[in-house]
Amino acid sequence: MIERDGYPYIFGALTAAAVGFGASLLFDEQWPQTFALVFVFFALCFALFFRSPKRETELAEGEIVSPADGRVIKIENLESYRGFSGPVQKISIFLSVFDVHVNWTPAAGKVSYVEHRPGKFHVAYVDKASEYNERTEIGLDTPLGPVVFRQIAGSIARRIVCRLQPGQTVRGAEKFGMIKFGSRAEVIVAAGSETLVSRKQHVRGGQTVIARLAPRSTNVEGQQVSAHEPSSGEMNS
Repeated sequence: MIERDGYPYIFGALTAAAVGFGASLLFDEQWPQTFALVFVFFALCFALFFRSPKRETELAEGEIVSPADGRVIKIENLESYRGFSGPVQKISIFLSVFDVHVNWTPAAGKVSYVEHRPGKFHVAYVDKASEYNERTEIGLDTPLGPVVFRQIAGSIARRIVCRLQPGQTVRGAEKFGMIKFGSRAEVIVAAGSETLVSRKQHVRGGQTVIARLAPRSTNVEGQQVSAHEPSSGEMNS
């Protein structure tokens, strides 16, 4: 399958190739044919880049799937982040031009916000790209707490496609957009979540489970009790 955002690039290159072949026949010249072959090559490259593989992944409760193909370049802890009540963990993934650039939702839930922020276009694998590059940030409310994921443009990628809207309910591992050409994707979860990947590991969007959210805790008579564990009263009943 080809992502629909790639059709203008592919058809544009094929149109230029057709003009070149036509000119070669009309004027009996060699150079238009060479021109045409170059654009046939571009069309093949665009088809490869905009490929959109079908991936169906069943996620257990709390599992977070990678939003993109790529290589894990950083796993870090932050003291706070928007929408979270405490420390968080951020997993950063770098997408090279050879990776699939379609993006998948990391978990099932309800979209709380979608925010596009203009910015610079540093190379996507450097740390400053995370804070200064153009990006789209999506907040997701899940049964086990908030999850934030970000699409970040790189030095070549200057077009972010996000088809999510606030209030929309999504499934985990659902296609929602893409970042054109080299870029970066990030997932932010609450501290205490279990990280299931390591730095330099290659992950597959919509398929590789990268983290597992910690069970949501609730107050029971002044004590913190996991929402998935019975209280002492329940155990003794």
